[in-house]
This record gives sequence, C-alpha cells and structure tokens, in this order.
Amino acid sequence: WAAGAVPIRPLHVNSNFILDGAGGKDEYLGMYDFDKNPQFINPASGYIISANHQPQDFGTGIIPGYYNIDNRAKRIEQLLGKKENGWVMEDMKKIQLDTRSNYCLKVRNSQVKILDRIADLKDDPLSSNALKFYKKWNGDHTLDSIGPTIFNTLHYYLAEMIYKDEMGPDLFKAFLNTRLPDRSIEKILKLQDSVWWNNIKTDKQESQEDILKGAWLKTIAHLKNLTGDDPAKWRWENVHSVEYVHVIGRKKPFDKIFNIGPFKVGGGREVPNFLGYNISPAPHKITMGPSTRRVVDFAQPENSIGINPTGQSGYFFNNNYADQAEMYIKGLYRKHLLDKKEINKAKVSTLIFNPGS
Repeated sequence: WAAGAVPIRPLHVNSNFILDGAGGKDEYLGMYDFDKNPQFINPASGYIISANHQPQDFGTGIIPGYYNIDNRAKRIEQLLGKKENGWVMEDMKKIQLDTRSNYCLKVRNSQVKILDRIADLKDDPLSSNALKFYKKWNGDHTLDSIGPTIFNTLHYYLAEMIYKDEMGPDLFKAFLNTRLPDRSIEKILKLQDSVWWNNIKTDKQESQEDILKGAWLKTIAHLKNLTGDDPAKWRWENVHSVEYVHVIGRKKPFDKIFNIGPFKVGGGREVPNFLGYNISPAPHKITMGPSTRRVVDFAQPENSIGINPTGQSGYFFNNNYADQAEMYIKGLYRKHLLDKKEINKAKVSTLIFNPGS
C-alpha cells in the first residue's frame, strides 16, 4: 500500500512541468482519501511486484511521477509465471540474479530491421561481424555477453544523433539523466517518417537509415578503439564494473585504502539484477544498485538469507568493511542470524555502553 498523501490537482495541471506558484490557479484542490492510494491486498496472482515502475489506476487515475520503465517488473512477472507452486529460496535467488532484458531485445530487433536495409554496412568486415553477434544476443547481461556491450553504446549514440541537434549539449546532457530516452527511443524506432530523424544542423534531409547508420558506425569505431577489432572480445565484463567509492577515496592515492573494488560485474540498467549506470558509451561504471539482496521464508524466518554490496561495517579498518563485496558480485548469500543461540555462538566481540560512567 503506497504511503503518503496523494494531491488532487486541477485538470489543466501537468505536474511534470514548472507550475505557477503566484496566481493560485495551480494549487492543490485537496488530498485523496488514503484508501484511494495505489494498493494490492491479497491479489489473485498471489504475488506483488514493485520495481519502481508506474502503479496502475486504482480509481483516481494514473498518479504521475518519476518512474522507471516497466521492463524489470515484466521480467519478474514472466519468471514468476513459470511456476505455480513449490517455490523455494533457490528459485527466488535466481530471480534476483536474473540479467535478461526483454526491453533491450525489443529495441535491438527494431534496430536490426533498419540496419539490414543499409547494404553497405555489410561490406565492412568488422561491422558485418559485429552485427552477427548483435543478432544472436538473447538479452542476457552476463560477464561473457557481447550484446549488452554493443546495445548500450549504440543506445547512447542513437540518442545523441536523434536529439542533440534540437536540444543542444546542456539540455541533452540533462535529458540523458531522465527516463525519457528509454521511453522515446523504443517508440521512435517504429516511426520511419518522424521529424526527429532529420538533423537540423545540416543542409540535407536525413532519414531513419541515415541516423541509425551513423550511430552504428560510431558504436563500432568506439568499441574498436576501446577493446580491439575482434567483436568476440567485446565482452560485458570488459566494460561493466563497480567501485564503491568512499568520500575520502575520491582522491588518489586514498582510493587504494578507502574504496572497495573495482570489480567486473554482470547485471545492467533494466534487469532484475539491477546494477545501473548513466546512458553513455562504454565503459560503464555502476552508479546505482540495490542496498541489499534478501530472501525471507516467512514459514521459517530464522533461515532467511541476504547479502550486502560491501560489508556490515562502515569503518574502513574494520574486518567487516568489505568482506561481503566479492560474495555479492558472485551472487552468493549469507544466512541471517535471527536466533539468539546462533547469534551468541557466532559473536566475536561485545561492545558495552555505560551511560553516565
């Protein structure tokens, strides 16, 4: 049940834009009753999914907000639908660690249809070879995958060639930090005659094929310069990494003491194993991800498992500062200690506070 008060806005108000705070005409008209908030109570499906995506209409209309695309939620729902009963903790771990993106596959398929119409791309051996790898990609973001390396760099260059000429550098940079590129590119690839395909900075009228060809050639040139001219070596592990940066570790050589990593990692921007980064050419350094992974069996809560991205302690000289980092990267879990006997058996030290002493 979504907490908080949901405002009733005048019909003319679009809350995604700057509103008039002086005239009073854009002010709230009140708040909806709490029972109108987005909610699921014992749904027929038997499960509830939340992946920062848009809640459905629960009687007050769609509540606007800064939501992710629904790709992760749909993938989780797809995985849950493969089994009706008999779920065990191992099943839930597999869902948390899943790296497949159906969104990427849909966009890739639209791109490939256009690229196949551009005959001269097949005349270049490197371009032709890279396209073969790209077509074979199954949407997984595993360490040995080639597809996500191509997709994410192409995603950036395509956005740049579609939008930057109209927006200019500053607005385009801000645009990349929103969810709009993901939402719009999927749609615009299906519109062969969209005005966005034309580059207003040139004297010619660019087509859909012109823009995608330009983005593809930039992608190939960039990845060749970064990782060599053999697409078989454009593995995700070579361009996707995470480093947990301490505030002092921002300055070298303190990074060697305070920072944790870097580590090569799987996962990606819009997959259940969410390890995200800004839309940009490779390499991709992770800037966001879950604060923990956890699986709780409510029939046996004492057997719950979990893992932190770094460790339990925030103190860099503590043994528990980074002792979970590599386990987290490998998709491993630790048993939670919830039983008092287990806690006492596992404890290594005791901290006693004496107020007033």
